[in-house]
Amino acid sequence: SNYYPNIQHLLKNSRLEIVFGDILDVSFIKSLIYDIRPCTIFNLAAQSFVDLSYKLPHYTFECTATGVLNILDSIKTLSSHTKFIQASSSEMFGNSIDDDNFQREDTIMKPVSPYAVAKLAAHYMTGIYRECYNLHASCAISFNHEGTRRSEQFVTRKITKYLGYLKYRLDNSLSFEKLKLGNTDNFIIHASKHKNYNCSILMCLTAHNEERYFCLYKYENREITLDTVLTFSMVET
Repeated sequence: SNYYPNIQHLLKNSRLEIVFGDILDVSFIKSLIYDIRPCTIFNLAAQSFVDLSYKLPHYTFECTATGVLNILDSIKTLSSHTKFIQASSSEMFGNSIDDDNFQREDTIMKPVSPYAVAKLAAHYMTGIYRECYNLHASCAISFNHEGTRRSEQFVTRKITKYLGYLKYRLDNSLSFEKLKLGNTDNFIIHASKHKNYNCSILMCLTAHNEERYFCLYKYENREITLDTVLTFSMVET
């Protein structure tokens, strides 16, 4: 259970079964889908760190794009009734925005990182399997979504964790290291993980012939610099 610190509250649920495997292992994916014949598959598997995708471009593409192909082809062959939801990413848009500064399902996509290219490949592959093989396959284009179990590698959790560290050091008159961030001029569009999940459930309930690409976000667009300042301002020293 130490491997799953974020879902400790779920591990005692007898309806939950955790299966170890590799999304790149085609025989494993096929065997799993054949045995379970799932009603729905939500695919969140990916190498999802943009900066790491430049260091590991081949692995990023294999895990993030080819892994999706493995699932889709297994559904087509073994379990065509299964509904498939692919977690696409706003990174696919790159720097492309509409004239009103929004991004929508039909905004031109211009990925600018290996991760974004891999996500876009998986996004289009999902559409191809839907159109060519009549699968109930959808893509949820997720923006920066927040939750209480956000991992420390993401900027918002990185900031809040540092604040706890900083307050403790200051309260005890100890020295402290500086917070290191990447490009603080970037903008983050915030959304709720819970609301994103609820929207994904609704996507499964839509008719087969309805639109299958959806942007999931609450439009609250802030610079990382502003996010940092706002977070610091809420802490009493």
